[in-house]
Amino acid sequence: MKRSLAILFFIIVVASGCNNEEDLYKLVPEFEVFVLFPSEGIGDRSFVDGVYEGIEKTTHQFNFRVNYIISDSLEAGKQWISRIPKLESDVAPEALIIVVGSQFTDAVQNLNGHYGDHFVLGLETTAVEQEKLAQVTFHTYAPSYISGYISAQNATPCKAMVVAGFDAPFLTEYIDGFNQGVLDAGGSVSPPEFVSSGFSGFEMPDSAYRLTNRLLPEHNLLFALSSGSNQGIINATRDFPEQRYVVGVDADQSWMGLTVVTGSVIKLFDLVVFDYIDQFSGGNFSSGNVVRTMEDGSTTFLMNDKVLGDVAVHEELIKTAIEKEIKYLKSSDQDF
Repeated sequence: MKRSLAILFFIIVVASGCNNEEDLYKLVPEFEVFVLFPSEGIGDRSFVDGVYEGIEKTTHQFNFRVNYIISDSLEAGKQWISRIPKLESDVAPEALIIVVGSQFTDAVQNLNGHYGDHFVLGLETTAVEQEKLAQVTFHTYAPSYISGYISAQNATPCKAMVVAGFDAPFLTEYIDGFNQGVLDAGGSVSPPEFVSSGFSGFEMPDSAYRLTNRLLPEHNLLFALSSGSNQGIINATRDFPEQRYVVGVDADQSWMGLTVVTGSVIKLFDLVVFDYIDQFSGGNFSSGNVVRTMEDGSTTFLMNDKVLGDVAVHEELIKTAIEKEIKYLKSSDQDF
Protein backbone atom coordinates (compact mmCIF):
# COMPACT_ATOMS: atom_id res chain seq x y z
CA MET A 1 0.00 0.00 0.00
CA LYS A 2 1.48 3.32 -1.01
CA ARG A 3 2.39 5.83 1.63
CA SER A 4 1.90 9.45 0.76
CA LEU A 5 3.32 12.35 2.66
CA ALA A 6 1.50 15.54 1.73
CA ILE A 7 2.86 18.77 3.12
CA LEU A 8 1.26 22.13 2.52
CA PHE A 9 3.73 24.96 2.88
CA PHE A 10 2.09 28.13 4.14
CA ILE A 11 3.58 31.53 4.74
CA ILE A 12 2.36 32.06 8.28
CA VAL A 13 1.38 35.63 9.04
CA VAL A 14 1.33 36.33 12.75
CA ALA A 15 2.11 40.01 12.97
CA SER A 16 -0.74 42.35 13.75
CA GLY A 17 -2.28 44.21 10.86
CA CYS A 18 -1.45 41.43 8.35
CA ASN A 19 -4.98 40.73 7.19
CA ASN A 20 -4.85 42.56 3.88
CA GLU A 21 -5.60 40.86 0.56
CA GLU A 22 -1.93 40.44 -0.35
CA ASP A 23 -1.16 38.51 2.85
CA LEU A 24 -4.27 36.36 2.50
CA TYR A 25 -3.28 35.52 -1.09
CA LYS A 26 0.02 34.10 0.15
CA LEU A 27 -1.90 31.46 2.10
CA VAL A 28 -3.27 29.93 -1.11
CA PRO A 29 -0.78 27.82 -3.12
CA GLU A 30 -0.46 28.77 -6.78
CA PHE A 31 0.28 25.27 -8.05
CA GLU A 32 0.96 21.72 -6.93
CA VAL A 33 4.03 19.48 -7.21
CA PHE A 34 3.96 15.68 -6.86
CA VAL A 35 7.27 13.92 -6.16
CA LEU A 36 7.58 10.16 -6.62
CA PHE A 37 10.49 8.66 -4.71
CA PRO A 38 11.79 5.08 -5.01
CA SER A 39 11.11 2.69 -2.16
CA GLU A 40 14.31 3.64 -0.31
CA GLY A 41 12.27 6.64 0.81
CA ILE A 42 13.23 9.80 2.63
CA GLY A 43 15.96 9.07 5.14
CA ASP A 44 18.25 7.02 2.89
CA ARG A 45 21.03 9.57 3.61
CA SER A 46 21.92 9.44 -0.07
CA PHE A 47 20.18 9.94 -3.44
CA VAL A 48 16.60 10.39 -2.20
CA ASP A 49 17.62 12.73 0.61
CA GLY A 50 19.67 14.79 -1.84
CA VAL A 51 16.60 15.37 -4.02
CA TYR A 52 14.33 15.91 -1.01
CA GLU A 53 16.61 18.60 0.43
CA GLY A 54 16.73 20.33 -2.96
CA ILE A 55 12.93 20.45 -3.12
CA GLU A 56 12.66 21.64 0.47
CA LYS A 57 14.93 24.59 -0.33
CA THR A 58 12.69 25.52 -3.24
CA THR A 59 9.53 25.59 -1.10
CA HIS A 60 10.87 28.75 0.54
CA GLN A 61 11.20 30.48 -2.84
CA PHE A 62 7.88 29.63 -4.50
CA ASN A 63 4.28 29.40 -3.34
CA PHE A 64 3.23 25.80 -4.01
CA ARG A 65 2.00 22.64 -2.33
CA VAL A 66 4.18 19.54 -2.51
CA ASN A 67 3.12 15.91 -2.13
CA TYR A 68 5.78 13.25 -1.51
CA ILE A 69 4.81 9.79 -2.73
CA ILE A 70 6.92 6.90 -1.45
CA SER A 71 6.00 3.55 -2.95
CA ASP A 72 6.42 0.31 -1.02
CA SER A 73 7.97 -1.35 -4.06
CA LEU A 74 9.25 -0.66 -7.55
CA GLU A 75 6.08 -2.13 -9.05
CA ALA A 76 3.87 0.11 -6.89
CA GLY A 77 5.81 3.14 -8.07
CA LYS A 78 5.36 2.14 -11.70
CA GLN A 79 1.62 1.71 -11.14
CA TRP A 80 1.43 5.23 -9.69
CA ILE A 81 3.16 6.59 -12.81
CA SER A 82 0.66 4.78 -15.04
CA ARG A 83 -2.13 6.80 -13.39
CA ILE A 84 -0.52 10.20 -14.08
CA PRO A 85 -2.92 11.00 -16.99
CA LYS A 86 -5.85 10.76 -14.56
CA LEU A 87 -4.13 12.54 -11.66
CA GLU A 88 -6.13 15.50 -10.35
CA SER A 89 -4.92 18.49 -8.42
CA ASP A 90 -7.30 20.58 -6.34
CA VAL A 91 -4.97 23.58 -6.66
CA ALA A 92 -4.75 24.04 -10.44
CA PRO A 93 -5.50 21.92 -13.54
CA GLU A 94 -1.80 21.60 -14.34
CA ALA A 95 0.65 20.08 -11.87
CA LEU A 96 4.38 19.41 -11.98
CA ILE A 97 5.29 15.78 -11.40
CA ILE A 98 8.87 14.92 -10.44
CA VAL A 99 9.86 11.27 -10.93
CA VAL A 100 13.06 10.34 -9.09
CA GLY A 101 15.25 7.44 -10.18
CA SER A 102 16.39 5.63 -13.30
CA GLN A 103 14.37 2.56 -12.27
CA PHE A 104 11.22 4.41 -13.37
CA THR A 105 12.43 5.04 -16.95
CA ASP A 106 10.30 2.24 -18.47
CA ALA A 107 7.17 3.43 -16.69
CA VAL A 108 7.66 6.99 -17.96
CA GLN A 109 8.34 5.63 -21.44
CA ASN A 110 5.11 3.60 -21.35
CA LEU A 111 3.07 6.79 -20.93
CA ASN A 112 4.16 7.70 -24.47
CA GLY A 113 3.70 11.41 -23.87
CA HIS A 114 0.25 11.11 -22.29
CA TYR A 115 0.47 13.08 -19.04
CA GLY A 116 -3.00 14.60 -18.92
CA ASP A 117 -2.73 18.31 -18.18
CA HIS A 118 0.51 17.82 -16.30
CA PHE A 119 4.22 18.30 -16.88
CA VAL A 120 6.83 15.71 -15.88
CA LEU A 121 10.41 16.18 -14.70
CA GLY A 122 12.46 12.97 -14.57
CA LEU A 123 15.60 12.99 -12.46
CA GLU A 124 17.94 10.31 -13.85
CA THR A 125 15.22 8.85 -16.11
CA THR A 126 16.14 8.38 -19.77
CA ALA A 127 12.90 7.82 -21.67
CA VAL A 128 12.42 8.95 -25.28
CA GLU A 129 11.89 12.72 -25.51
CA GLN A 130 8.29 13.93 -25.46
CA GLU A 131 6.49 17.23 -25.17
CA LYS A 132 5.86 18.21 -21.52
CA LEU A 133 8.63 15.84 -20.39
CA ALA A 134 12.01 17.09 -19.17
CA GLN A 135 14.70 14.66 -18.03
CA VAL A 136 17.95 15.51 -16.30
CA THR A 137 20.93 13.20 -15.95
CA PHE A 138 24.36 13.95 -14.52
CA HIS A 139 27.87 13.09 -15.64
CA THR A 140 29.90 12.08 -12.61
CA TYR A 141 33.31 11.13 -14.00
CA ALA A 142 34.98 14.43 -13.06
CA PRO A 143 33.97 14.66 -9.37
CA SER A 144 34.63 10.92 -8.96
CA TYR A 145 38.11 11.40 -10.44
CA ILE A 146 38.84 14.18 -7.94
CA SER A 147 37.52 12.06 -5.05
CA GLY A 148 39.85 9.21 -5.98
CA TYR A 149 42.87 11.43 -6.63
CA ILE A 150 42.63 13.37 -3.36
CA SER A 151 41.52 10.49 -1.15
CA ALA A 152 44.27 8.20 -2.42
CA GLN A 153 46.87 10.66 -1.18
CA ASN A 154 45.40 10.40 2.30
CA ALA A 155 45.62 6.58 2.32
CA THR A 156 49.16 5.63 1.33
CA PRO A 157 50.03 3.25 -0.08
CA CYS A 158 46.51 3.33 -1.45
CA LYS A 159 44.67 0.11 -2.23
CA ALA A 160 41.20 1.13 -3.40
CA MET A 161 37.95 -0.57 -4.35
CA VAL A 162 34.40 0.40 -5.28
CA VAL A 163 31.51 -1.16 -3.32
CA ALA A 164 28.32 -0.70 -5.35
CA GLY A 165 24.69 -1.64 -4.75
CA PHE A 166 24.71 -3.77 -7.90
CA ASP A 167 26.37 -3.93 -11.30
CA ALA A 168 24.35 -1.05 -12.78
CA PRO A 169 25.31 0.75 -16.02
CA PHE A 170 24.54 4.15 -14.48
CA LEU A 171 27.36 3.61 -11.95
CA THR A 172 30.04 3.05 -14.60
CA GLU A 173 31.11 6.70 -14.78
CA TYR A 174 31.55 6.89 -11.02
CA ILE A 175 33.67 3.73 -11.03
CA ASP A 176 35.84 4.67 -13.99
CA GLY A 177 36.43 8.22 -12.77
CA PHE A 178 37.30 7.15 -9.24
CA ASN A 179 39.63 4.37 -10.38
CA GLN A 180 41.49 6.68 -12.75
CA GLY A 181 41.91 9.28 -10.02
CA VAL A 182 43.39 6.68 -7.67
CA LEU A 183 45.76 5.40 -10.35
CA ASP A 184 46.92 8.91 -11.28
CA ALA A 185 47.69 9.53 -7.60
CA GLY A 186 49.91 6.45 -7.54
CA GLY A 187 47.50 4.03 -5.91
CA SER A 188 46.12 0.68 -7.04
CA VAL A 189 42.54 -0.50 -7.59
CA SER A 190 40.71 -3.82 -7.37
CA PRO A 191 37.60 -4.78 -9.38
CA PRO A 192 34.34 -3.58 -7.78
CA GLU A 193 32.27 -5.66 -5.38
CA PHE A 194 28.47 -5.58 -5.29
CA VAL A 195 26.02 -5.79 -2.40
CA SER A 196 23.36 -7.55 -4.47
CA SER A 197 22.32 -8.38 -8.03
CA GLY A 198 19.58 -5.73 -8.33
CA PHE A 199 18.13 -2.51 -6.98
CA SER A 200 17.64 -4.17 -3.58
CA GLY A 201 21.37 -3.68 -3.12
CA PHE A 202 20.60 -0.04 -2.39
CA GLU A 203 18.52 -1.01 0.64
CA MET A 204 20.66 -3.65 2.37
CA PRO A 205 22.92 -1.89 4.93
CA ASP A 206 23.47 -5.05 6.99
CA SER A 207 24.67 -7.02 3.97
CA ALA A 208 26.85 -4.06 2.96
CA TYR A 209 28.36 -4.02 6.45
CA ARG A 210 29.32 -7.69 6.24
CA LEU A 211 30.73 -7.31 2.73
CA THR A 212 32.80 -4.30 3.79
CA ASN A 213 34.24 -6.15 6.76
CA ARG A 214 35.51 -8.77 4.36
CA LEU A 215 37.17 -6.18 2.11
CA LEU A 216 38.78 -3.83 4.61
CA PRO A 217 41.76 -6.00 5.62
CA GLU A 218 43.14 -5.69 2.07
CA HIS A 219 41.85 -2.22 1.12
CA ASN A 220 42.30 1.14 2.82
CA LEU A 221 40.03 3.24 0.57
CA LEU A 222 36.51 2.40 -0.58
CA PHE A 223 34.09 4.27 -2.84
CA ALA A 224 30.59 3.56 -1.50
CA LEU A 225 28.08 3.53 -4.39
CA SER A 226 25.21 1.81 -2.61
CA SER A 227 22.70 4.55 -1.81
CA GLY A 228 20.87 3.53 1.40
CA SER A 229 23.32 0.66 1.92
CA ASN A 230 26.14 3.18 2.29
CA GLN A 231 25.26 3.38 5.96
CA GLY A 232 26.50 -0.19 6.38
CA ILE A 233 29.69 0.48 4.40
CA ILE A 234 30.53 3.61 6.36
CA ASN A 235 29.70 2.02 9.72
CA ALA A 236 31.95 -0.95 8.97
CA THR A 237 34.78 1.37 7.94
CA ARG A 238 34.34 3.39 11.12
CA ASP A 239 34.26 0.25 13.29
CA PHE A 240 37.36 -1.33 11.71
CA PRO A 241 40.26 -1.45 14.21
CA GLU A 242 42.74 0.11 11.77
CA GLN A 243 42.42 3.43 9.94
CA ARG A 244 40.47 3.08 6.71
CA TYR A 245 38.76 5.64 4.48
CA VAL A 246 35.59 5.79 2.39
CA VAL A 247 34.08 8.18 -0.18
CA GLY A 248 30.35 8.84 0.05
CA VAL A 249 27.88 9.70 -2.71
CA ASP A 250 24.75 11.72 -3.61
CA ALA A 251 24.54 13.65 -0.30
CA ASP A 252 27.06 14.90 2.24
CA GLN A 253 27.76 11.66 4.12
CA SER A 254 30.69 12.94 6.18
CA TRP A 255 28.59 13.12 9.34
CA MET A 256 28.06 9.34 9.14
CA GLY A 257 31.78 8.79 9.69
CA LEU A 258 33.58 12.02 10.58
CA THR A 259 36.95 10.29 10.93
CA VAL A 260 36.72 8.00 7.89
CA VAL A 261 34.68 9.72 5.16
CA THR A 262 37.04 11.82 3.02
CA GLY A 263 34.12 13.48 1.26
CA SER A 264 31.14 12.85 -0.98
CA VAL A 265 30.54 12.97 -4.73
CA ILE A 266 27.29 14.89 -5.03
CA LYS A 267 24.84 16.16 -7.61
CA LEU A 268 23.45 19.61 -6.85
CA PHE A 269 19.79 18.72 -7.20
CA ASP A 270 18.69 22.00 -5.64
CA LEU A 271 19.90 23.92 -8.71
CA VAL A 272 18.01 21.62 -11.08
CA VAL A 273 14.81 21.58 -9.03
CA PHE A 274 14.85 25.36 -8.74
CA ASP A 275 15.31 25.81 -12.50
CA TYR A 276 12.35 23.62 -13.45
CA ILE A 277 9.97 24.81 -10.75
CA ASP A 278 10.83 28.36 -11.79
CA GLN A 279 10.04 27.47 -15.40
CA PHE A 280 6.79 25.74 -14.48
CA SER A 281 5.59 28.59 -12.27
CA GLY A 282 6.31 31.05 -15.08
CA GLY A 283 4.49 29.00 -17.72
CA ASN A 284 7.62 28.29 -19.80
CA PHE A 285 8.49 24.68 -18.92
CA SER A 286 11.30 23.41 -21.18
CA SER A 287 10.84 19.87 -22.46
CA GLY A 288 13.79 17.74 -23.52
CA ASN A 289 16.71 15.77 -22.14
CA VAL A 290 19.44 17.72 -20.36
CA VAL A 291 22.84 16.59 -19.11
CA ARG A 292 24.45 18.39 -16.14
CA THR A 293 28.18 18.27 -15.37
CA MET A 294 30.90 19.58 -13.10
CA GLU A 295 31.80 22.09 -15.82
CA ASP A 296 28.42 23.83 -15.39
CA GLY A 297 28.60 23.58 -11.59
CA SER A 298 26.05 20.79 -11.16
CA THR A 299 28.35 18.16 -9.59
CA THR A 300 31.22 18.37 -7.11
CA PHE A 301 33.36 16.53 -4.59
CA LEU A 302 32.37 17.87 -1.17
CA MET A 303 35.37 17.31 1.11
CA ASN A 304 35.35 16.47 4.81
CA ASP A 305 37.82 18.87 6.44
CA LYS A 306 38.05 16.71 9.56
CA VAL A 307 39.77 14.02 7.49
CA LEU A 308 41.46 15.97 4.70
CA GLY A 309 42.39 19.00 6.80
CA ASP A 310 43.73 21.88 4.73
CA VAL A 311 43.75 19.93 1.45
CA ALA A 312 42.27 22.04 -1.33
CA VAL A 313 40.93 21.18 -4.77
CA HIS A 314 43.01 23.49 -6.95
CA GLU A 315 41.80 24.93 -10.22
CA GLU A 316 44.35 22.86 -12.12
CA LEU A 317 42.93 19.61 -10.71
CA ILE A 318 39.37 20.68 -11.57
CA LYS A 319 40.48 21.56 -15.09
CA THR A 320 42.23 18.20 -15.45
CA ALA A 321 39.16 16.32 -14.18
CA ILE A 322 36.83 18.12 -16.60
CA GLU A 323 39.18 17.50 -19.53
CA LYS A 324 39.40 13.82 -18.63
CA GLU A 325 35.59 13.64 -18.37
CA ILE A 326 35.14 15.15 -21.84
CA LYS A 327 37.70 12.76 -23.31
CA TYR A 328 36.06 9.83 -21.51
CA LEU A 329 32.59 10.74 -22.80
CA LYS A 330 33.86 11.15 -26.35
CA SER A 331 35.53 7.76 -26.24
CA SER A 332 32.30 6.16 -25.00
CA ASP A 333 30.16 8.14 -27.48
CA GLN A 334 28.08 9.85 -24.79
CA ASP A 335 26.53 13.33 -24.75
CA PHE A 336 28.40 16.08 -22.95
